Amino acid sequence: MTINTITNAPILKRRQLLTLEYNVSGKAQASFDGKKQDGWWLRIDPESQTYPKAGQQIDIKFARQGLLYHGRGIVKAIARNHTKMVVSEPAYFETRPIRQSNRVDAMLKTSIIIMNSEEQSSQFITRHDNQVVNLSITGALVASKYPLKAPPRGIMLMLSLDNNRPYDIQNQIYLRGSIVREGKDWANQRFPYAYGIQFTRVRDDFEGLLENFISDPNAANQELEEMMDLAATA
Repeated sequence: MTINTITNAPILKRRQLLTLEYNVSGKAQASFDGKKQDGWWLRIDPESQTYPKAGQQIDIKFARQGLLYHGRGIVKAIARNHTKMVVSEPAYFETRPIRQSNRVDAMLKTSIIIMNSEEQSSQFITRHDNQVVNLSITGALVASKYPLKAPPRGIMLMLSLDNNRPYDIQNQIYLRGSIVREGKDWANQRFPYAYGIQFTRVRDDFEGLLENFISDPNAANQELEEMMDLAATA
């Protein structure tokens, strides 16, 4: 795997997800909230259990446009309620590419919309009747309770990248694609219909969220065993 070092930080957009690591095992999630003269302003995920302290060195990791970035900064200030912090911009970053075909196991609920034109839908299946079995930058394996109407013009997945907070707008993404393969697993009574989806259009901000999810090894859900036969036969 090729690892490069760069001195110019990429242009980050608001909501860009970051992983902050400090001490031996300290870890927090944050999102980019802007750049000012005193450094990067970050919003800390309220679900984080631990927080760094002012003056502490932290590792900053994120994914952007097909690359994983790793830099180091100093916490310059942190709010008393731990909702925001200011960190110095890293002087340099180590980067390595994200494999476009790399897939992670993901038991994510997703709504499915079948499009019969660019603006109109012909079928809608709620998030409780579908699951994303695995996910990559370029596509997904989706299992559904119902067969999808064929031949669909296109398909849209509406999902949250965090099942614990399925309606949190920070984690919502919409992915357009087309069905490239399909199968059926009679042994899986809950989600017997399997579809391989190839993404055809991903917005830049959604792509950033997707890249962070794919690049985080903790994103893989170990509860996938019940779906392995489905993935193998789809």
